[in-house]
Amino acid sequence: MKSWIEGNRVCRTLLLAMLLAFVLTACTGVADGPGDPSPGVRSVDIEIVGRDGSTLLEDTMHTEAETLGDLLDEEGLIEYERTGLGRFITEMAGQRADPATEYWSIWVNDAYGQHGADSQPVRDGDTFTFTLVTY
Repeated sequence: MKSWIEGNRVCRTLLLAMLLAFVLTACTGVADGPGDPSPGVRSVDIEIVGRDGSTLLEDTMHTEAETLGDLLDEEGLIEYERTGLGRFITEMAGQRADPATEYWSIWVNDAYGQHGADSQPVRDGDTFTFTLVTY
Protein backbone atom coordinates (compact mmCIF):
# COMPACT_ATOMS: atom_id res chain seq x y z
CA MET A 1 0.00 0.00 0.00
CA LYS A 2 2.82 2.40 0.88
CA SER A 3 4.53 1.98 -2.52
CA TRP A 4 1.22 2.74 -4.32
CA ILE A 5 0.82 5.99 -2.32
CA GLU A 6 4.42 7.03 -3.00
CA GLY A 7 3.98 6.20 -6.71
CA ASN A 8 0.76 8.20 -6.74
CA ARG A 9 2.60 11.21 -5.24
CA VAL A 10 5.27 10.97 -7.92
CA CYS A 11 2.60 10.89 -10.63
CA ARG A 12 0.77 13.86 -9.11
CA THR A 13 4.03 15.80 -8.78
CA LEU A 14 4.97 15.03 -12.37
CA LEU A 15 1.51 16.00 -13.65
CA LEU A 16 1.59 19.22 -11.65
CA ALA A 17 5.03 20.10 -13.04
CA MET A 18 3.83 19.43 -16.60
CA LEU A 19 0.71 21.54 -16.06
CA LEU A 20 2.77 24.40 -14.64
CA ALA A 21 5.18 24.26 -17.61
CA PHE A 22 2.24 24.33 -20.03
CA VAL A 23 0.58 27.29 -18.30
CA LEU A 24 3.81 29.28 -18.16
CA THR A 25 4.53 28.61 -21.83
CA ALA A 26 1.01 29.48 -22.93
CA CYS A 27 0.82 32.67 -20.88
CA THR A 28 4.21 34.19 -21.69
CA GLY A 29 3.64 34.38 -25.46
CA VAL A 30 6.96 34.68 -27.25
CA ALA A 31 6.70 37.42 -29.87
CA ASP A 32 8.91 38.41 -32.81
CA GLY A 33 8.57 42.08 -32.02
CA PRO A 34 7.65 44.62 -29.42
CA GLY A 35 4.25 45.61 -30.70
CA ASP A 36 0.73 44.44 -31.25
CA PRO A 37 0.24 41.71 -33.89
CA SER A 38 -3.42 42.59 -34.36
CA PRO A 39 -4.74 43.99 -37.65
CA GLY A 40 -4.56 47.69 -38.37
CA VAL A 41 -1.95 50.27 -39.25
CA ARG A 42 1.52 49.50 -37.93
CA SER A 43 4.53 51.78 -37.84
CA VAL A 44 7.85 50.06 -38.64
CA ASP A 45 11.39 51.20 -39.32
CA ILE A 46 13.19 49.87 -42.40
CA GLU A 47 16.92 50.16 -43.06
CA ILE A 48 18.66 48.76 -46.13
CA VAL A 49 22.47 48.46 -45.98
CA GLY A 50 24.29 47.90 -49.24
CA ARG A 51 27.34 46.01 -50.38
CA ASP A 52 29.83 48.64 -49.19
CA GLY A 53 28.13 49.11 -45.82
CA SER A 54 26.42 52.35 -46.79
CA THR A 55 22.78 52.97 -45.93
CA LEU A 56 20.70 52.82 -49.10
CA LEU A 57 17.42 53.57 -47.36
CA GLU A 58 16.30 54.42 -43.84
CA ASP A 59 12.63 55.20 -43.33
CA THR A 60 9.62 54.77 -41.07
CA MET A 61 6.71 53.18 -42.85
CA HIS A 62 3.05 52.81 -41.97
CA THR A 63 1.34 49.69 -43.23
CA GLU A 64 -1.53 47.29 -42.82
CA ALA A 65 0.57 44.47 -44.33
CA GLU A 66 0.67 41.38 -42.14
CA THR A 67 3.99 40.05 -43.48
CA LEU A 68 7.28 41.68 -44.27
CA GLY A 69 7.19 40.36 -47.85
CA ASP A 70 3.86 42.07 -48.48
CA LEU A 71 5.13 45.34 -46.97
CA LEU A 72 8.28 45.34 -49.12
CA ASP A 73 6.30 44.50 -52.24
CA GLU A 74 3.66 47.20 -51.56
CA GLU A 75 6.38 49.81 -51.06
CA GLY A 76 8.23 48.76 -54.24
CA LEU A 77 11.46 48.19 -52.31
CA ILE A 78 12.32 44.75 -53.69
CA GLU A 79 12.75 42.63 -56.75
CA TYR A 80 12.36 38.94 -56.09
CA GLU A 81 11.96 35.47 -57.50
CA ARG A 82 9.02 33.40 -56.33
CA THR A 83 10.15 30.02 -54.97
CA GLY A 84 8.45 27.15 -53.16
CA LEU A 85 9.53 28.83 -49.92
CA GLY A 86 8.21 32.29 -50.86
CA ARG A 87 9.91 35.42 -52.14
CA PHE A 88 13.68 35.16 -52.64
CA ILE A 89 14.88 38.77 -52.54
CA THR A 90 17.23 39.51 -55.44
CA GLU A 91 17.36 43.31 -55.32
CA MET A 92 16.68 46.03 -52.75
CA ALA A 93 16.77 49.80 -53.21
CA GLY A 94 18.35 49.34 -56.64
CA GLN A 95 21.20 47.07 -55.53
CA ARG A 96 21.14 43.54 -56.99
CA ALA A 97 22.64 40.63 -55.07
CA ASP A 98 24.98 38.30 -56.96
CA PRO A 99 23.17 34.96 -56.42
CA ALA A 100 26.45 33.04 -56.63
CA THR A 101 28.00 34.87 -53.67
CA GLU A 102 25.50 37.20 -51.93
CA TYR A 103 22.10 37.29 -50.25
CA TRP A 104 19.97 39.84 -48.41
CA SER A 105 19.97 39.02 -44.69
CA ILE A 106 16.99 40.06 -42.58
CA TRP A 107 17.45 41.43 -39.06
CA VAL A 108 14.38 41.90 -36.86
CA ASN A 109 14.71 44.19 -33.84
CA ASP A 110 18.53 43.81 -33.86
CA ALA A 111 18.40 39.98 -34.00
CA TYR A 112 19.07 37.79 -37.03
CA GLY A 113 15.70 36.97 -38.57
CA GLN A 114 14.17 33.58 -37.90
CA HIS A 115 11.70 33.77 -40.83
CA GLY A 116 11.75 34.53 -44.51
CA ALA A 117 10.11 37.73 -45.71
CA ASP A 118 6.84 35.95 -46.53
CA SER A 119 6.41 34.46 -43.07
CA GLN A 120 7.89 37.28 -40.96
CA PRO A 121 5.02 39.00 -39.11
CA VAL A 122 4.90 42.79 -39.09
CA ARG A 123 4.23 44.24 -35.65
CA ASP A 124 3.85 47.84 -34.59
CA GLY A 125 7.25 49.21 -33.53
CA ASP A 126 9.35 46.60 -35.36
CA THR A 127 12.71 47.52 -36.87
CA PHE A 128 13.78 45.60 -39.98
CA THR A 129 17.33 45.86 -41.26
CA PHE A 130 18.43 44.29 -44.52
CA THR A 131 22.12 43.78 -45.19
CA LEU A 132 23.69 42.51 -48.39
CA VAL A 133 25.92 39.67 -47.18
CA THR A 134 28.64 37.69 -48.95
CA TYR A 135 28.71 33.96 -48.23
